[in-house]
Amino acid sequence: MCDVGYDQEALGGVDGFLDELIVALVNGRVYSETHPRLRDTLSGLVKRLEQHAASAAGSSIEVGVVDGYLIHDGRPLMSATLSAQRLIDPITRAGSGGLIFDRGASFEDFVAIVRLLNARPQEQGKDWSEANTILEKSGCRRIRLLPPLSLASCAKRTEGFGDSQRVETELELPLEIYQGVINLLQSVSIAVCRGKSFKLDTVRGEIERIMKRIEVDPASMLEVARYEQYDAFTFGHSVRVCFLAVIFAKALTPDLRLQERVGLAGLLHDIGKAKVPFEIVHAPGRLSEEEKLEMQLHTVHGARTLLDVGDADPVAVATAFSHHKTMDDRGYPKTGFWAPRSPMTKIVKICDVYEALTAVRPYKPAMSPVRAYRIMLSMRNHFDLPLLRRFIETNGIHPVGTEVRLNTGEFAEVVKQTDDLHRPIVLLTKDREGNELDVLDRTRFDLSGDARTERWVALEHEPALEVVGAEA
Repeated sequence: MCDVGYDQEALGGVDGFLDELIVALVNGRVYSETHPRLRDTLSGLVKRLEQHAASAAGSSIEVGVVDGYLIHDGRPLMSATLSAQRLIDPITRAGSGGLIFDRGASFEDFVAIVRLLNARPQEQGKDWSEANTILEKSGCRRIRLLPPLSLASCAKRTEGFGDSQRVETELELPLEIYQGVINLLQSVSIAVCRGKSFKLDTVRGEIERIMKRIEVDPASMLEVARYEQYDAFTFGHSVRVCFLAVIFAKALTPDLRLQERVGLAGLLHDIGKAKVPFEIVHAPGRLSEEEKLEMQLHTVHGARTLLDVGDADPVAVATAFSHHKTMDDRGYPKTGFWAPRSPMTKIVKICDVYEALTAVRPYKPAMSPVRAYRIMLSMRNHFDLPLLRRFIETNGIHPVGTEVRLNTGEFAEVVKQTDDLHRPIVLLTKDREGNELDVLDRTRFDLSGDARTERWVALEHEPALEVVGAEA
């Protein structure tokens, strides 16, 4: 069984509406229009639209598409944009500027728009006007495509759009890469749900793009990955594990082929969850014993799926199978034999647990890196301890891409670690009042080595973490 979805109450507003629309598009690729999973998602869209209309927000939801971004009220919706390639592509192909959802749009209207957006290009009309004609002929009157928009026309609707343009120019390439990886994971999951195979070479191509970008600017990749406030599909989790694994592997070996294989294993380590019911993967409370057993099968499903792929990578197969096994052979899946964990599986396991602890979830806020490290160091026999120590040293107390406030009141972004866990290299990004600095005024400081700056990361309680052993 395969389900794609998320907690419908986790996010409100336009971001939540668009995320649920994207879920509907993915489910529409897997299920028939009469399937309960798709129908539940479409009913959720009707409910969200009515909630929006009943608030002071307005009687309709208008979303623009400009240069690969979803725009609402003149501002890019970064969180929704990350997973939205499947929505953005058909709108862009039609030469459209976006979508408008009027109050009172019915269940059938949403069926029609999902059908249109998921159709083959030749069935979507030659332009936005013809696409609207197709919608009208199907009885859809309250959802339609918009004419082309421009950044200038969007910017006129809201003051302060300059900040949004800054985000676009700085994160354009990382966003494109992230969207490509998410879109790939959606396609791979759809293939797995349908019992079909996929090509590992396509996945390797995305890993190579990630590696090249991380080589020159790891901070921007991690910054984009943090825009998501929750994990709609568990895809975001896999992408962030992949980023962490590639960065960690780079610190361990200069072998680009090994770095690529670690990244591939990290990206696909949870692919078996595509065959576990959504209600179990995203259960808000404790699982029953039967549900736990079902969930644990994702490791077996994942290994079997990757074994069936042409040119199967043994590292990816082993990681999918054993990333929940401990160093002393506890965990799952249960086997009748003991086998040592490969170094690459150990790397992904560390990144997997760290990301799960520090990520935002609908049921928990983000955990600080220091607290996550303490928990992981206390989990005896779960990890290769020397490797975990090396991960902490590589990742740092203030990981790359993190925004920090300095004792001077200025804001900075962590761009590189140093030998001092508490004092990384940072790039000043905002002044004491929180105003963005011009690119030419963004100075880089090594907080560990330049005594003249007298700057350090300001904390109410300075974290103390000495990576000396499991008792740390």
